[in-house]
Amino acid sequence: SANNETTISAADENTHNSNLSVTINIRETSFRLPFKVSTRNYQSAIKALCFDTARNNQIVADIILNAQAGKKCLVLTERKEHVDMLAEYLKHDFEIIIMTGDVGAARKKEKMKQIAGGHFQIIIATGQLVGEGVHFPHLDVLFFVYPFSFSGKLTQYIGRILHSNSITKTVFDYRDAQLPYFDRMYKKRQKYYDKKYPVNR
Repeated sequence: SANNETTISAADENTHNSNLSVTINIRETSFRLPFKVSTRNYQSAIKALCFDTARNNQIVADIILNAQAGKKCLVLTERKEHVDMLAEYLKHDFEIIIMTGDVGAARKKEKMKQIAGGHFQIIIATGQLVGEGVHFPHLDVLFFVYPFSFSGKLTQYIGRILHSNSITKTVFDYRDAQLPYFDRMYKKRQKYYDKKYPVNR
């Protein structure tokens, strides 16, 4: 599987540091299914993706490499079961914070305090919990481990790393190129990367 690395200049209107740049790593997965994915069987396809061992191993290997290098990581998916699965791979060796809709208000407040203080190595969260009001001042690496295409969501997610205090900012995006339905979603994200930020070739 080909890994494609692009550095994009990410100086945006909300950022005062004009030298800010984000490295985008596109990771191509070998995930495939014995049926054609469509809106009709999308839920089954997503379930298979969340539990695919090879795909999860690929993601986890990237997370481990960065966490062991002292980088603070935010892993975003859209399924609680995917959060739980990835946590199983990582929780024995790293300080992990799990953020899903199941987390009660008091516990969430406690976790946000922990995040604000930088007392974590890896956060694994469902995307809807990473809204505009959530600030991650210590974030170094962002992982998109679930297919999506909405550019508003991408803007919001990338904003989480753009506004962190980290010197080096990296995004890992997993492209499921073997499945046209998911690859079309990726291509919309790629279009966003190309359009929103001038690419430094």
